[in-house]
Parts: sequence; structure tokens; C-alpha cells
Amino acid sequence: MSTLELFEGELWSPAGHRLAQNLEFRMGLGEVKLVCGRNGAGKSTFLNGLATADNGDLTASVNALGHHWDLPLEKEKKRDFPPVAYLPQHMNRPRLRVCEVLGAIARWCKMSPASTRVRTVLKRYAIDELEEKQCFYLSGGEFQRVSLALIFIQLAASKDPHLVLLDEPLSGLDDHFTSVFADDIKSQNQHWTLIATHAPDSFALKSDERIRIGTNV
Repeated sequence: MSTLELFEGELWSPAGHRLAQNLEFRMGLGEVKLVCGRNGAGKSTFLNGLATADNGDLTASVNALGHHWDLPLEKEKKRDFPPVAYLPQHMNRPRLRVCEVLGAIARWCKMSPASTRVRTVLKRYAIDELEEKQCFYLSGGEFQRVSLALIFIQLAASKDPHLVLLDEPLSGLDDHFTSVFADDIKSQNQHWTLIATHAPDSFALKSDERIRIGTNV
């Protein structure tokens, strides 16, 4: 019941070219897997295909929590698919203050921005020093810290298993926050986590297994 498995996966580019076939993996709650491949192999496309589940970039069969789905999902079946926490490689920066974005996400998760769970996440990523700044003017590393905080606020708000999809999450982080992130991922024992990276050997985490997209990985 706690296992998520994907099989018979095929990955397609937006232009309709097949990037990979025979994709498969199996993982239990609390497991972390690295999605590996050269630049342009389709790692981001794979995570985005899982995150949206209906855009057609990824065709696959998925089993989890006693249910079966065929991707791309039909609209009426999306509500039964495991909830997703997704960090894309490139995010649009809103012209809002950090505190406004965090407050909106916290309220969407039915949490008070002042709650202990939210403030604990913000403290770990030193967001308190950024809260009055506009997201648009943050450095790359600062914005990545905010983005990761949004993911962990979402996970803190729910006891339901999530499919956590993180695309190059260490981008811009210094050694301290890389270590914070690694500790936080290791503590997520009720979710399935996939992390895309083009440099698995230099990654801070030890993965249970690597999912290879393309060749020469």
C-alpha cells in the first residue's frame, strides 16, 4: 500500500520526439531517488510530466495506495492521484514581497503564516531576513531558499503521502543550506521523493537508486 511504482514509461519532448522508453521505478515511503541524465536528456520533462500528470509528455502506468492510473490522466481521475509538491528548475519570480508569497501559500495549505510549523521552516532557511524583500530582486540562492521553504511548508501542512518532485534543488545554495536541505529530505519519511540532477556524483544526498533518463549516465 505504501509503495509507488511506475512502469512502461515513455517520455516525449514538446515537439513530439521520444526522449526515453521503458522507464520504470519502484519506491517506498521515505525513499529518495535521483533522476539522472545528460543535459537535454529529459529530466525536467519527466518531473513535469509527473507533476501535471495530464500534459502527455509522459505516458506510463502508475500504482500507489491501492490505486492504478494510466498517464496522461483523464481530468476526472486527477483528484485521486497522489498530491504533488513540485519545484521546477526555473520559476517565475512574482513582483511580490516574500512575506506575501509565503502568506498566500500558508493560507492555501490552511495554515496560519504565524504557526509554529510555518515559522520553523522559515527559520531553517533564514527566510526571516528576506521577508520584506521583493522576490524579483532576490539573488539566485535567496530565491532558491524561498522556493524550498514553500515546498516544506506544503509538506508540513498535510499528513497525506506526497509525490515530491525537485528539479536541481541545490542550485545556488551554499554549503550550509545544502546541509539543511539534505537533513530535511532525510526526515521526510512519509513521502516519495524524486530529485533531478545532471551531476549525481557530486550530489549531497546518497540515493537509494538512480533513475536514468537517456544514455551514458
